[in-house]
Amino acid sequence: MTISELMKKSPKKLHIGQFTLQDLAIFFAEYHNRRMRITFGSDYIDLVFRNEQLPHIVGLQYAYKDMKNASDYSGVEGYKKMLSGYFSYKVIQARIRKRNLNDKSGKRKITWQDVEQRITYLPYFMIQLEKGNTRLVSFDKNNVLFDTAFGGDYLIFKFDNKKYLNMSIKKVGKHFEIESFFVNETIMYLGNQIEHEVSSINWIS
Repeated sequence: MTISELMKKSPKKLHIGQFTLQDLAIFFAEYHNRRMRITFGSDYIDLVFRNEQLPHIVGLQYAYKDMKNASDYSGVEGYKKMLSGYFSYKVIQARIRKRNLNDKSGKRKITWQDVEQRITYLPYFMIQLEKGNTRLVSFDKNNVLFDTAFGGDYLIFKFDNKKYLNMSIKKVGKHFEIESFFVNETIMYLGNQIEHEVSSINWIS
C-alpha cells in the first residue's frame, strides 16, 4: 500500500515499518514544483515544494554531513538516492549513533528518534496542511530563549497527540520554501511568536 493510500485510509502518524524512504520519496514527488498559497489578513505566502528539499526535511544530514562526499546525500542527488531505494533505516540509525558518540561539542545531539519522528509524521503533516488544519506564526529567533539554528521567516505548526509538528519556511526570491521540519513536545519555539489567522490555503499551480 502506498503512503497516499495509507493516508486516505487513516490520516495519522505512520509507523516506521509501514513504508520505506523510497516510498516517502514517491509520496513527496506528488508535490514537486507545486505552489501553495497561504492567505492571512491582507497578506499571503506562496510556498513551493521541491523534491530536492526532502533529504534535509527528514534529517539525512545528521547521518551523512561529516562525509567527504556529503553533497551526494543531500539535494537532488540525495533525493535520487531516496527514490532508488539506496537508504535503509538501520544504516541511518547506526550512522547517527556513531556520529553522536564521536561528537564532543557538548551541544544537544539530534538522535535517531528525532529523525524517525520527522519521517513518520511528515506525510500526516502534509495532508493536514492541505486540509487547512495547521496554524501559522511569524518566526523571530530573538523570541526564543536559547540559541537556535532555525532561520525561517514563518513556522507552520500543528499540535497533535501532545506533540508539536513544525515546518519552518523561509523566503527565497518571491516565494517561500521549506527550511526544516521537526517534532517536539514543548511550545518553546512558538510561545513568544506572533500568530496569524489563516483565511485560506489553496493550490495555485
